Amino acid sequence: MFTVRNLRTDAKRTKPTEINDQFEVSNLPENTESQKKSVKKFLIGLIRYATERQSLEKPVNPDFYQIRHHFGKVKKLTIHIHFHFFDSDYPYYLQFTGGTIIPEFLHKNIMDCNFLDIRLMKLGLLTPKHKVTQLFTSIAIILATIIESLSSEKLDKKLSISEGLLRIEKDIETYPETMQDGIKEIFTFLDYSLDRYESLDFFNSIINDPHLLEKYPDFPEALLENANEYEDWLFDCSYYTLEYAINKAISCGLLKKYQRNPFNKKAKQLCANNSLLNNKKLLKKLNGQALNQEGNRQKSSHYNALTEKIISLILSAKQPYDFKSKSEAAEKLAESISAELEEFMRIHREEHNHNQRIKLENLPDKILEIINKNPEVKSKIKLK
Repeated sequence: MFTVRNLRTDAKRTKPTEINDQFEVSNLPENTESQKKSVKKFLIGLIRYATERQSLEKPVNPDFYQIRHHFGKVKKLTIHIHFHFFDSDYPYYLQFTGGTIIPEFLHKNIMDCNFLDIRLMKLGLLTPKHKVTQLFTSIAIILATIIESLSSEKLDKKLSISEGLLRIEKDIETYPETMQDGIKEIFTFLDYSLDRYESLDFFNSIINDPHLLEKYPDFPEALLENANEYEDWLFDCSYYTLEYAINKAISCGLLKKYQRNPFNKKAKQLCANNSLLNNKKLLKKLNGQALNQEGNRQKSSHYNALTEKIISLILSAKQPYDFKSKSEAAEKLAESISAELEEFMRIHREEHNHNQRIKLENLPDKILEIINKNPEVKSKIKLK
């Protein structure tokens, strides 16, 4: 049976040794005028910063001063920049190309990404919003997070995901057999999700090649005609198996420190700015129970506030409390307090950001319920 993997002579891209080798100029689209202006603005600002800074670790090259004053004549400029993130002593390299800052992890395989890459991915600030790239970072983040959760020791930030998996083998053996079975199931589905992602990534890299059929004579023409559908299928396979793995990890307690609960409302955030790895998509079950409980508590609180207001309005009503029946009492009292209650509900919704209300046509039934349950209100109602 044909699969994309049949086409691949090397299932994984090799990690580049130099960041300057990661781009072939011929493969880059021609820069737009806005991109050129963006690059120029960035470089002028960088040069100004370097030449005006009073204290630097290394003295500024005198050529920088010449560049600053003759920037328009510069034909080519290569700058190496170290970015230091978090509390780490490790430098991190980024490429500035075509007006875009590209982090090093975008040129790695998922298994080659290290835990410093993962920390940057979790910020989500430099990751393109294309859904395939978001899937890439989602798989990597979940793999790394589960490895960290299972590890008995703090892992070095330069450790790769593949190395991290080897480190936790003995840790997994310390868990009860049922837990080990759950962990194996998680990694089985993560492996499948990763496999489908890699097939999708490879398919995207060759599908627009004008020499595709020359390189791969056995490539099915049906895939050429239905490329978008095939890409969607690969994406869905990877996405839904990743979702299953995440939900299994949640049930095994491997993401506990990222879960909200009544006692830990400010749980640590797993990641930010990821279009897939959030509470509405892949992480919808992470805080599902806690959010439902919190929502129910808020609804109950708002509803109780409305009930208390109705009781207060009934007890302060100026009209007589003599009625032929409880039903008549409920009807008359609803009529007398409806305007004031409606205003109270409007203000309460605005102040507490909710949309709960008691429909005025249902107000008599609510008042009748209060008469039957509240002794103080009941004692005020006199039947003729």
